[in-house]
Amino acid sequence: MQLQSALGPTILISTIALCAIRSDDDPTPPSPLLEDHFSNAKPGESPEAAGWSLDTSRGNSTWVVTEDATCRVTHAVKPYAQDTLRRSVELPQRYYMDFEARFPEHAGFSLVAASGRTGTAFYGSGKTILWKVLPNKALGFGWQTVPVAIRSATWHKYRILVDIDEELQAFYVDEMSQPLFRETGRDMRLQPDPEKPAANYVEFRDYGLVTKPVTSEFRNVKVVALKPGETPPNDSFTPAELPALSGPSPAELWRDPGQTDHPHPDGPFVVTSEAELFLDDYLIAETQNLSRRLNKPEPHPDNPLLRGSAEWEHNQLAFPSVYRIDGQLRMWYLSWGWNYAARDGEVPIRDSSFLCYATSTDGIHWQRPVLGLVEFQGSTRNNIVLRHDGSHFDSFSVFYHPQKEDPFRMLIYQGRWPYDDAAIKAKGYEFKIKEHGHFPFRSVDGLHWEYIQDDPDPVWGSDRSSAAYDSRRDKYMGFWKSSYQGVRSRMYAESDDLLEWTPATRSLTPQWMDDPDSQVDPPGTHYYGMVAFPYGNQYVGLLEVLDDLTSCMHFRVISSRDLKTWNQMSAPEPFIDHGDDGSWNSGIQMMANSPPVLLDDKLWFFYDGADYDHSGGDRTGKQRCIGVSALSKDRFVSLAPADASYEAALTTVPLQLDGKALHINADATGGELRVELLTIDGDVLPGYSRKDCRPIADASSLDATVAFNGQDQLPEDPVRIHFILDGAKLSAFWVE
Repeated sequence: MQLQSALGPTILISTIALCAIRSDDDPTPPSPLLEDHFSNAKPGESPEAAGWSLDTSRGNSTWVVTEDATCRVTHAVKPYAQDTLRRSVELPQRYYMDFEARFPEHAGFSLVAASGRTGTAFYGSGKTILWKVLPNKALGFGWQTVPVAIRSATWHKYRILVDIDEELQAFYVDEMSQPLFRETGRDMRLQPDPEKPAANYVEFRDYGLVTKPVTSEFRNVKVVALKPGETPPNDSFTPAELPALSGPSPAELWRDPGQTDHPHPDGPFVVTSEAELFLDDYLIAETQNLSRRLNKPEPHPDNPLLRGSAEWEHNQLAFPSVYRIDGQLRMWYLSWGWNYAARDGEVPIRDSSFLCYATSTDGIHWQRPVLGLVEFQGSTRNNIVLRHDGSHFDSFSVFYHPQKEDPFRMLIYQGRWPYDDAAIKAKGYEFKIKEHGHFPFRSVDGLHWEYIQDDPDPVWGSDRSSAAYDSRRDKYMGFWKSSYQGVRSRMYAESDDLLEWTPATRSLTPQWMDDPDSQVDPPGTHYYGMVAFPYGNQYVGLLEVLDDLTSCMHFRVISSRDLKTWNQMSAPEPFIDHGDDGSWNSGIQMMANSPPVLLDDKLWFFYDGADYDHSGGDRTGKQRCIGVSALSKDRFVSLAPADASYEAALTTVPLQLDGKALHINADATGGELRVELLTIDGDVLPGYSRKDCRPIADASSLDATVAFNGQDQLPEDPVRIHFILDGAKLSAFWVE
């Protein structure tokens, strides 16, 4: 059994093979074919003393029976060691297997049942484990997760129900009244001749994929034959009681601004013409009756704007990068529809995916110009700008620097599937790239691309990585995809030229890895993709979140002041909601690898969405398209009275106002907003009281100037700003 790289090199695996033999009809009630509590062996003995056969010649793992009739495995630190614990058993066409297992701070098993044709895998590290099952052929590749989080260091009961004739597999955890996951359509015969036994043993196998010795435990193994159509008993299991959650969740704290333990500036913070948002509490000292709300972009009614209608697109468009240049919107995107067809030999591997180009004057109606640059099936009448030099393209980022001789730059991932030189040679592929990864390109016009390097070499290996440009510091920011103990996480690096990068450092890891009670990241969360961009005096990011329990994907808003610590306390709320079931973006959504486009005082967020989830499989008739949602400028969040029956207030940390006038982005429709300026000690400055302030009332403005009667400029000394909201919403402030 081969595990995908997403499980990571540190995931510990062993295997059980439940192998089936057909039996004659038997009118007697079903009875256990195997019921082993390991009680026939003495504590400290090998399970061989209980009638099992053990082979540790390949990995040298250790298997012993404990005082409570448990088999404890100390796993081998050797990749694919495949030490085995085996016992003969003959199974009918329908049966179930029960066992209890405990994984002390690390996943310990990978299980294979029914002649080795149905598989399951436990994986994870820390306090939570996930149970993944090998899906049926219709799903194609990958693993499907049983939708439950398993607490490590706690005994749980597991059940696998198998019916070979019905091609059925069902999986239970603790509650045995109904399966948590059920699949049909999987051929579980190892060989086609029903007269021959598929196999005649039960096997536990240690794959040894760990970096240090760890242990797993299992007990109460039972295999029971069932009659056709018969269901297992409802003998549920109650795990040890878990501690109850206490205190407000991070999201609740975030919605109550000023209550989080967020750092503040060391001294007076300089406010400039850059908008100061309220995504975090960095500038908030005190609040009264105030609540914070995430504002979501409004999907355009014409979505999706771009479908994969061209033959070379084959219904699959991904990863748009969009810029407004000289009054025109220009988009680069991947046509991805032939990716898996190429692997199956339906089209040449060179035609698996392409980098394509489209233009628009309004952002809604897009044209595919006939460029005549790249041949597809004998014709260059298409909008393709680049063909890969490997097996396929994946995530990419385009940059636009109008002041440079070659104003367009790009990092784009090129793969070398099947990622094994011998397998590549066997398929007859002759790739031009030596390694897979993200390669730097340049272009004079965004259409004609060339490698920046004379000898092309990737700067980062993982797919779904991205980069952005920080114009304030003249730096490229790399947001790399990585695996942390088998879970997709993010790393960060910087570069001056896209060629030489600082060593990557760990940036974001799903919180459930260390805290299974995390309400920011429930168990099974992966950080699949990320892009960030400068906004005001901070960085705003979009973090792609993959839910391993549902295989759906969305993205959330995050923010940072230093690119090291990220605030994502608005989680788990998505920034852009999925569509209804069956709609174009009901399954996965992945954001553009470029900043939002400012158009008509709105931020346009481009993204791609699909009507299928991340579990893979047959995508015939499915589509992946590109759409857009728009948000009013600077209005990522709004601060408003928590109780609308009385005023709310916010006092900032000490600020140095580097301008003559204070500006705010606020919606005072049906209410009003006033401002006071205070000394650092909190006293009202003469001439800048709420009575001196001309109220901003009964209007919504993206740029309202705060005026004080008798004052034509702001104080030179540091001050605190005191905002008073009466039925109004505040989103940002700045000075000019």
